[in-house]
Amino acid sequence: MDRLRITALLALALGFAASAAHAQEAPAADTSRQVIDRVVAVVGDSAILQTDLDEEVFRILASTGQRQMPDDPEVRKELYRTALEARINELLMLIAAERDSVTVGDSDVQRQVDQQIEQQKRAFGGEAAFEQALRAQGFTLAGYRHELTRQVRNQGIIERYLANLRRDRRPPPVTDKQVKEFFDEQRDRLGERPATVSFEMVIVAPQASDSAKAAARAQAEQILQRIREGEDFAQLARRYSQDPGSKDRGGDLGWFRENQMVPEFSSVAFSLPPGAVSGVVESSFGFHIIKVEKAKGAERQARHILIVPEYTAQDGERTRQLAGEVLEKIRSGVLVDELVSEYGDPADKDQGRVGPFPKERLPSPFSELLAEAQVGDLIGPFALPGPRGDRWAVLKVTSVTEKGPYSWDDPLVRTQFREQLEQQLLIEEIVRELKARTYVEVRI
Repeated sequence: MDRLRITALLALALGFAASAAHAQEAPAADTSRQVIDRVVAVVGDSAILQTDLDEEVFRILASTGQRQMPDDPEVRKELYRTALEARINELLMLIAAERDSVTVGDSDVQRQVDQQIEQQKRAFGGEAAFEQALRAQGFTLAGYRHELTRQVRNQGIIERYLANLRRDRRPPPVTDKQVKEFFDEQRDRLGERPATVSFEMVIVAPQASDSAKAAARAQAEQILQRIREGEDFAQLARRYSQDPGSKDRGGDLGWFRENQMVPEFSSVAFSLPPGAVSGVVESSFGFHIIKVEKAKGAERQARHILIVPEYTAQDGERTRQLAGEVLEKIRSGVLVDELVSEYGDPADKDQGRVGPFPKERLPSPFSELLAEAQVGDLIGPFALPGPRGDRWAVLKVTSVTEKGPYSWDDPLVRTQFREQLEQQLLIEEIVRELKARTYVEVRI
């Protein structure tokens, strides 16, 4: 039942409660019978256990603010039916994603886990209160982190799998009437629309000195020569690569499409046949050696070794000064899109036009910088820590909306609900296809 306790903490920390005192307000488990763990469904070669189902029920109850298991047996039966369907759908997509070799980077997963834990500490009122809540549930912080990592990884794999499918297929068409009905169905559960902010942003990455680049290229050339002499690519990647997301997997990047990588990398990776190794390829990240493992349609599976030039404090100061020049250009009326093309970090897609984004979900330092922002404000330069040294960002606030009720008269709301309904129908369509070709047996 460890994951059931994890879900309790997640539910509390992510908004269903605001402090450790609320831990006692979580939905009570069904104590009318003793639960004996058993297989309740089989999907492909994977099993869903009773405790898995209880965990999903707990999550559904917590998300609606309920504290007790419903007394009505029919309501409880429907709740478990919904939970079982959700678990089956999740497993179907995880199995399909594994079959398509969909992966997520370890560094991305750990960054999200770190961010969630920090958010949860704040939600509980500090680190001491958070750890007290963990102990009350029988958890150590290490155990909690392990289970949260599993959940974040699975969610990331499903999101990437669905994103790959969305690129190749359009969602089912919906009418204005369907969107309005969807909005009306959700209205009572919408709550209050959060305060949002939109902005335009340029992120300037540090540039290493010519001597640092030359040293990094020389190291990459030496490694390439060892590969050509027969040494194992994966072993060399584990030893020398400076990409934290793929290093421990022998440089394996999983399956990707051309637009998922920076242009310099993609142009080489998609020109090589399976089994071939590139020369040294320079990109905004550093110097790559690429080995294409497999090709399938518009996708490639490849490994790489990344050597990053050494960055100095002087490099960082030059970057900060350049960001200051970008800010002055924005002030003088130069379009941000033009500045992104000329100065922006090509490895970062989170620039240009951003938002509307809920203020309460902004990561640091954006949450502090934009807390009281007004339309037209220019902010920066401010540092964004990164593996290549601090990047420096500047932004211009383009819109701010305060909290308030959701309204069908708001064009943005109508657009958002249309997109939500289209994506929901597309996922339902995908799940039906997966069920048609995957063994599913329900045992309750």
